[in-house]
Amino acid sequence: MTAKRRRHVVRHAPKPKLLLDEGLPPRSRFTTLNQYCNVRHIKHDYRLSGAIDSDVYKLARLEGRVLVTFNIRDFKPLLSEVGMSVILI
Repeated sequence: MTAKRRRHVVRHAPKPKLLLDEGLPPRSRFTTLNQYCNVRHIKHDYRLSGAIDSDVYKLARLEGRVLVTFNIRDFKPLLSEVGMSVILI
């Protein structure tokens, strides 16, 4: 009997989508993170400098992004048990 060669099928999962809050450096400073995640910055990519927190959270939910921020206190009341989440640094 000869061994059949199996083709190894590589399935790539979609990259996690992150939204960096205004207090964080631009996404260009995170080269490794950009390789593994779809990263956008609220100030540099969306030009929403000074946007209120509820609008930032709505944008993240609308695009299915996880919000990365230093400021969890303002976002805590907006969190729901369903949907996207927030990462505190």
